[in-house]
Amino acid sequence: MGAGGSRFHVLMARVLYILRVTSLVLLALGGRALAAPDGPVVLRDGVPVEVQMPDGRKSWTGRIDVPADATWLHVIASGSRDVDLYLRHRRPVNGDPVKTADVVAAGDSPHEIIALNGSTDVRVRPGSWYVTVVNPAPKEGGGERQVAAFVDRKDGR
Repeated sequence: MGAGGSRFHVLMARVLYILRVTSLVLLALGGRALAAPDGPVVLRDGVPVEVQMPDGRKSWTGRIDVPADATWLHVIASGSRDVDLYLRHRRPVNGDPVKTADVVAAGDSPHEIIALNGSTDVRVRPGSWYVTVVNPAPKEGGGERQVAAFVDRKDGR
């Protein structure tokens, strides 16, 4: 199996870990999800955030600060309903997220993944990256979503 295959398996292991951790956190809270504030939430490397999207709410934005020695940035969004994921360097998406985002993952799926490195079309760069999770069908109901970002560094941290 090539390097790309092993990278995929590592990423999928991280997705499963996020889902397990999120489930444990929700159980510890008596099954209640954490409501995210309206401003960008600072995401920490590898720490999932529960995003509550009540009926009618269209989007949520968070921020991950990427260090200069980053080699990969993975952002994962998962939920009980369809979810779209947008990523933009230095400022949040605005207006039409498809037009203003640097990277878009917007399939018809409750799980979306964006992975950046030094050879992808949009390269991982140091600084703030804004993560926007969108509920593409807010009239159909809210649903719960989780988002997490992972930063790999040159020194393996």
